[in-house]
Amino acid sequence: MKTESKLILTFLGCVFILFWILNTLTPASLQDDIAYKFAWTSIGRADLTKPIHSIGDVIVSQYYHYFYQNGRVVPHVLMQIFDGVFPKWVFNPINALAFCSLILLIVKVATRRLSLLHISITLFAILFFSPSFDETMLWMAGSFNYLWSSVFALIYLLIIQNIWNKNITIKYVLLSPIIIVLVWINEAAVIPIGMVLGVYMVFQVKSIYKKAVFPFVLILLFGATLTVFAPSTLSRLGATDSTDTRITLSVMIMERIKTFIVTIFELRIFWFLVVGLSITWFWKRNIFKNYIHSSWLLLAVSMSSLLVYFLCAKHYPRVRFTSEIFSLVAFLALFDKYKFSKLTNSVLLSVSNVLSLGLILPILYYSWINYEDYKYCEKQLMQPGKTLILTRANQIPSFFDQYVMQYVDFATPRVWYFACVNSPENAALYGKPEIHFFPENLYFDILYHPAKYHKFNSTSNCRLYAKQLSNGEKINDITYILDKDEVEKPR
Repeated sequence: MKTESKLILTFLGCVFILFWILNTLTPASLQDDIAYKFAWTSIGRADLTKPIHSIGDVIVSQYYHYFYQNGRVVPHVLMQIFDGVFPKWVFNPINALAFCSLILLIVKVATRRLSLLHISITLFAILFFSPSFDETMLWMAGSFNYLWSSVFALIYLLIIQNIWNKNITIKYVLLSPIIIVLVWINEAAVIPIGMVLGVYMVFQVKSIYKKAVFPFVLILLFGATLTVFAPSTLSRLGATDSTDTRITLSVMIMERIKTFIVTIFELRIFWFLVVGLSITWFWKRNIFKNYIHSSWLLLAVSMSSLLVYFLCAKHYPRVRFTSEIFSLVAFLALFDKYKFSKLTNSVLLSVSNVLSLGLILPILYYSWINYEDYKYCEKQLMQPGKTLILTRANQIPSFFDQYVMQYVDFATPRVWYFACVNSPENAALYGKPEIHFFPENLYFDILYHPAKYHKFNSTSNCRLYAKQLSNGEKINDITYILDKDEVEKPR
């Protein structure tokens, strides 16, 4: 084995262990991680009276999930298997393996080979520039929808690269249906690839049927159709929200244009790609031409992924994840075209690794604090009759909040609090009539300084807010805004 191969294995082994630890220190959140322990039924959501016990339960659950929730069948089948059938400790090392696979696939798809420098730069870029690390890498529901979907999409691209110049044979026709497990995934991952290869098929209509990629592209388009045109996906687009089609369409388009523009300027890796392309065009025209000739598919997929922001109209940071991964692949392919000296490569390698380690260590520390808070909550949850659970989750600094998937999220620490977060899923899980989580510091502050607070009613899901005022601030007036659901559903 070559020296660099040994270094790569050692490096990835360390990454695997560190990420395994991070996953172990990340408890199931009060979000989908708990809900997916229960089966979806004809009621259109998770039925808290029917916990998942077997793969058979998962299959039935995903049938209803496809019609009521979304069309990402493969990620959510895996999600419910690992969440409902197996304990979380089984998921932890497998998710760490998926993270290492993502790094390797980004490098392999971008450069067609593996090098320690490219692997180190990829890890650095993911840690510092990929959006919402906690929700896309550590949160169980998020990891299947974003990390794993990106891994599947990159495996598909790697297969396409390997058979691009080959002619079609019966072998490829018979193997292509298996690809459905790689493409019936997150629409953000499959739509860009489908668009690019679909357009390519149109331009190559006279000869495409002779190529080995032909059946694989057909399966990709089929998988994308199953995902995008699932009844649940279409209903979430808001097409049936109003009987006035003209108003609905105009509002929908304006919202999507606004989201598209805002999201574009929140991207990070994408703009590194744009700057790199611009510099290469002006000063290294030969490299630019070579890049376009060899990596046009990767660049086209990266650019096409921006369309997802228009279609989605969601402004969550995790929505940008897959697009940023495609941009990272395209950027790394461009970076690989430049030939640097050994000294420059050594400096880049050292700096990227030092910075990555410098970020990982505090992430581990605050993940441990989060895990301790989870154990503190779990100890209270095991007490019979206890329904008010105190949590210390607000100890995580705001910067590291994007890296630590908190068990109970009270929004921005120390500024806004959900004074009471109701968790019916957790209540069902622990056999309690209800469970409410409350920040411990706010609880004792109210307990020992009651004159500072007033009592307010809350909605049925207990969304009561409290704000800490800075010195010199005062309340001039209070306006009560009734939620639409609260008005239309009399009590």
